[in-house]
Amino acid sequence: MLKKIPNILTIGRIIIVPFFVLAFYLPGFYGDLTALILFIIASFTDFLDGMLARMFGVESKLGELLDPIADKIIVATALILLVMDGTIRNYEVIAAIISKGKNKTSCFKPC
Repeated sequence: MLKKIPNILTIGRIIIVPFFVLAFYLPGFYGDLTALILFIIASFTDFLDGMLARMFGVESKLGELLDPIADKIIVATALILLVMDGTIRNYEVIAAIISKGKNKTSCFKPC
């Protein structure tokens, strides 16, 4: 069971995305707070799944594939929502996309 926990956390991070989108569109302070909490949970599970996989020595091909995909899905979703909302506009969009492109998921060594 311990071997599956990192992959379950990664899949959970993907499952959080629609709830994050719904929470983003909830009106008022509590909608913003709910979206923030869901994003923080997703970020923490990203840290936790990597730590657990290394700690238990259960790095898997599925985890190697899904982890960067889940990261990009949640961050791209947040970026798109902030652009659509008008929170990020003009040249800030370009800066956000460039910083998103400099993610650690690039493969500089032979994969």
